Amino acid sequence: MNPIAFSINGFDVRWYGVIIGTGVIMALILGNINCKARNYNFDNVMDVFLIFLPICCNRSKSLLCIF
Repeated sequence: MNPIAFSINGFDVRWYGVIIGTGVIMALILGNINCKARNYNFDNVMDVFLIFLPICCNRSKSLLCIF
């Protein structure tokens, strides 16, 4: 199987990026549905998501380099 899903102007997008991106979008959609069902403010959930997504990406890369 080809590891490259598609290319945009010479920039290769790989399948694991597509799968991870789909999972993130699905998590946000489910979070929005749960917030509506429980009368929570989705803006707070989105703020936490936008704060922790780069932190998690940074930490996972640093752990990958350490171990």
